[in-house]
Amino acid sequence: MSKFRCLAKNTPLIVLSAFLFDHSIAYAELEEITVTAQKRVESLQDVPVAVTAFTGETMTTLGVTNASDIVNITPGLASGTQQGSNRNYFLRGVGTSDVHITAASAVGQYFDGITLTSGFHAKAALFDMERVEVLKGPQNTLFGLNTTGGAVNYISKKPDIGGGSNGNARFFLGSNDRMEIELASGFELSETMAARVALQSITDDGAFKSVSNGRSYGDDETIAGRGTILWEPNDKASVTFNVHM
Repeated sequence: MSKFRCLAKNTPLIVLSAFLFDHSIAYAELEEITVTAQKRVESLQDVPVAVTAFTGETMTTLGVTNASDIVNITPGLASGTQQGSNRNYFLRGVGTSDVHITAASAVGQYFDGITLTSGFHAKAALFDMERVEVLKGPQNTLFGLNTTGGAVNYISKKPDIGGGSNGNARFFLGSNDRMEIELASGFELSETMAARVALQSITDDGAFKSVSNGRSYGDDETIAGRGTILWEPNDKASVTFNVHM
């Protein structure tokens, strides 16, 4: 009987120790996510805005290659058809049903801080990205016009001054003869200037082909590139030049 009482007294301590050990492991695996939802670098946990953010690594893992893929992984975000292949975002049901290509959206879109004044192209390439931020709810105070429903920020990777030369490559093969190639490289031009170039190529034969007209449906052929030059003459000034194709 005495042995049983001794075991009963020690068991809660063993369970408690195991619980604390597992909790510390889970806490150590948490990674801080920084965003610029308020136009300054902050931790996602400190931003008083409903934000869904995806890092470039996460988007690569999820297979995101263009703007329409963001809709598939973001709660509350949808897209509506504009003229041709253009789309308008809807956030939490707020958007515009105007199908004209020049119609202003109720969800603002920004690529590296530059406003995209009309709807996005469904196949707009997203590659070599730092992150994508989806800000939910009115953002007029910081972003101004056409952000009643929210805003979507696309942030590409920047050149790294002092980081030397670096680069990465990704190659993917899928069904329907799908092939994805992404190449990116960064290098220094001087002590105050660095550059980065990136390229994306996607080919896909489509899910099926019409017997009557021979047309492939769901096919894709995308070639996109981007060049960026960063110049920091001093600690308080920074100038970025971007070229997209």
